[in-house]
Amino acid sequence: HWLEAAGARAFWTTLPTRVAMGAACSSGGDYVADIPLDMHVSGKKKALLVGINYEGSSNALRGCINDVVNQKAVLKSHYGFEENNILMLTEAKKQAIIDGFNWLYEGAKAGDLLFFQYSGHGSQYQTWSENCDCLCPRDCLEEPWPGSIILDTEIHKHFYNRLPVGCKAVALFDCCHSGTMANLSIKRDLNSEHQPKPRYLEPPKDAKTDIVKAPRGMRKEVVSGHYPDHQLWVFSGCQDNQTSADAYCDGQYQGAFTWAMIKALKHDVWHETYIDLLDQIKSNLRGYTQIPALT
Repeated sequence: HWLEAAGARAFWTTLPTRVAMGAACSSGGDYVADIPLDMHVSGKKKALLVGINYEGSSNALRGCINDVVNQKAVLKSHYGFEENNILMLTEAKKQAIIDGFNWLYEGAKAGDLLFFQYSGHGSQYQTWSENCDCLCPRDCLEEPWPGSIILDTEIHKHFYNRLPVGCKAVALFDCCHSGTMANLSIKRDLNSEHQPKPRYLEPPKDAKTDIVKAPRGMRKEVVSGHYPDHQLWVFSGCQDNQTSADAYCDGQYQGAFTWAMIKALKHDVWHETYIDLLDQIKSNLRGYTQIPALT
């Protein structure tokens, strides 16, 4: 489904109410937010930030750890996240990231706000039926796939299926092939001196040629049967068939998407509707080939 005119309100501090059908940017099946509503989070705010530069490898990046350091500063300074409720993982292996997911959702309840950002390589893994988008933990450079990568279906399981009623979640993916990383059913995208580097990791040859059984529950766009209106918003740095840039912006290496998002929030005094934010990110990314997405 392609989103039409929308107005999901604010960013991390304020979130929309469920009021209308077919309008904006939550992950629910039939009902999604349409009218902006200032609504301060009544419960706890927690954030998991993952940045992987793959230091010392031939696939090294330079801006991913800067992304999460910068994002952490924004969350603390402008959105009321406390230091002890922010977990930052750098050069993390798969199990550490999965443990981080569990930490993020531990004790989550109605009124809480959960935030996740991943900056690093993204890739695709060929199953018997299709290419699956995936995140690339540090150990996937040495360990066999798919055991060392995090498939989009795993992300859906951890972020969508486990989300309690009334608990809100926002996820950012600044990596390649991230347009539908969480496999949500409603989508909005925008068409469109240091050379940027794509955040794409070429799969191992055996991962590209092996025919494997798809993980249970393999699907592209899914509406959960748990309840019809999960409150999960996912910002992606590019479309599924595109790469996200590891670029040099404002005097440091960082993800072009993360840089563009923080710049947009700062421009609008840290208070922005989701759709307007997406528009502004797209404008800030003018000159890059990537097209950001919101699901």
